[in-house]
Amino acid sequence: MKINMLKAAFAALFLYSTPAFATIITGAVTTGSGSFVNLSGTSGFSVGQNNFDDLNLYAFDEQQNVVLTEDVSVNIGSGISAGSYISSHYLAFDPLNTAHQVGWVQFDSAIYGVATTSALVSASAFLGAPGVTYLSPSLLGLEGGDSVWVDSNDNTKLWVDWTASNPGDYVRVFTDYSPAAAVPLPASAPLLLAALGLFAGVKRRRKIS
Repeated sequence: MKINMLKAAFAALFLYSTPAFATIITGAVTTGSGSFVNLSGTSGFSVGQNNFDDLNLYAFDEQQNVVLTEDVSVNIGSGISAGSYISSHYLAFDPLNTAHQVGWVQFDSAIYGVATTSALVSASAFLGAPGVTYLSPSLLGLEGGDSVWVDSNDNTKLWVDWTASNPGDYVRVFTDYSPAAAVPLPASAPLLLAALGLFAGVKRRRKIS
């Protein structure tokens, strides 16, 4: 029993310190021949500068449940102040030739705001996903006539209506604290370590007695 309890505690510590990367729930393409592709949890790929060249709507989670050390400005929504917990996500539409797409992406928490211009997408690059290479830094954001908006009946769903060409359309989405991603280690580790210490103390007292 003692061994099983220790194993459970170590497993919990591992789970709490390992990102779950599950804050994008689903998505769909409603106009266009592409599909929704969730790249969350993968790495080693590049985004931007014609790396996809297809009709799919791509999305992936970036840094999750981060405490901001500086304010983040957005084009849609209100600015996000330093000290806030946020999760960041990236959406991309990168067709080979000029193409139109309408679709949506749903997250597991409310949308704070969206960066849609090259300047603000670039300014929030510090929230990008480790292991992903971001290209075309001067050509991010939306093109003229494109639009994105938060669903009026569901603040966890973002709609996109964009026509992209070279090198594609890219936006960064900021959501509230994600219940599906890992609890930040500083908040969870002390409780688990205390539990491990308690188990060890009980075992030691039983040996002495």
